[in-house]
Amino acid sequence: MSWVSCWGLNYEEDYYLPSWLNKHRELYRSFAANGNAIGQIILKTLERELYLYSNELTEVHQPKDYSGEFVRLFRYPAPKDGKPHITAPTPAHTDATSMTLLFNWQGGLQITKREGQERVDKVDRDYEGEEWLYVPPEPGHVIVNLGDTMVVLSNGVLKSGRHRVVTPPGPQAKFHRYSVLTNLRPANNTPMRALKSDMIPPEEENGETLTAREWSLAKVKAILDRMAAAKK
Repeated sequence: MSWVSCWGLNYEEDYYLPSWLNKHRELYRSFAANGNAIGQIILKTLERELYLYSNELTEVHQPKDYSGEFVRLFRYPAPKDGKPHITAPTPAHTDATSMTLLFNWQGGLQITKREGQERVDKVDRDYEGEEWLYVPPEPGHVIVNLGDTMVVLSNGVLKSGRHRVVTPPGPQAKFHRYSVLTNLRPANNTPMRALKSDMIPPEEENGETLTAREWSLAKVKAILDRMAAAKK
């Protein structure tokens, strides 16, 4: 697997793009901005359902503020022998984001099976006996995955989606798999603690509260360490 990340988007245009992407700066900027706009609609819905004050989630996910938001391009090489990889190219994990928006046109993304979840193309069972379901991409649609930030801000009321990427099923396995994602993360200085609402249980005081930046760096490091260990 190979990937390129382009970090940061704010109205001051204070971010770096590699030379091959800089000539497409407007496309990059519009993609990131439109991803944030989609996320704002979802956050407004969550505000309403969680009985939060208006803009309590959306105001800390604004593109004018510095955060850990990025656009990432993934390339998963097809198996040279045409057979699925023995191990998943990316191990099972949850995202260290508020929300991830994934655009791709091949299969390979899988989520764990939950009770009542039936809409799948195929069920895989890994060596630990855990069942995984393919998430089939659909034209004109984006796959939205809540991340661990929302678990913290809602004190567990919202759940992050555990997922992994495997070799695409069937004839798709002969081709390299490409995907593009963007995400929403709180502004760097956002306190990572549960919001107050009748729908959110109060959290116990457990010492110093990390900022979103401090919390995100720790989570990303843990994910990268797991991916490195899985390749050994």
